Amino acid sequence: MSYAITKLSPNFFYITLTTKPTAEEDKTYVSSLQKIITEAPEPVYFLMDFRQHITSEISTIVRLSELAKHKNFGFSAAFSSDRIRKVYSTLFTSLSKQQGPKTMFESAEGAIEQLEQIKPGLTENIDLKAIIK
Repeated sequence: MSYAITKLSPNFFYITLTTKPTAEEDKTYVSSLQKIITEAPEPVYFLMDFRQHITSEISTIVRLSELAKHKNFGFSAAFSSDRIRKVYSTLFTSLSKQQGPKTMFESAEGAIEQLEQIKPGLTENIDLKAIIK
């Protein structure tokens, strides 16, 4: 599976893509996120690791942007230094109308800082350095 979704706390998830996802993997991924978001009792937040890959399927990005409009979607912040991945991330942000000064960062530290500004205490007691390698 190209996607790995790691639950760090009841409302905080770390997502990585290890290989270019297939169309079937994209569908499974969107379904998994939909379940997480719709079943959550409170808004959920996502730290997206795009250093290795990102979906480039426009239909998947559109479906993800629709999920981001759900009342239980808190915020997502991504990181990667790849310019093309930044373009796809910007497309998601535009389609989802996600609020916040910035959603894509060069490093994990920048993304984590943004999440902490949006939801203070979100990463408290989580050893992100051990998780993000």
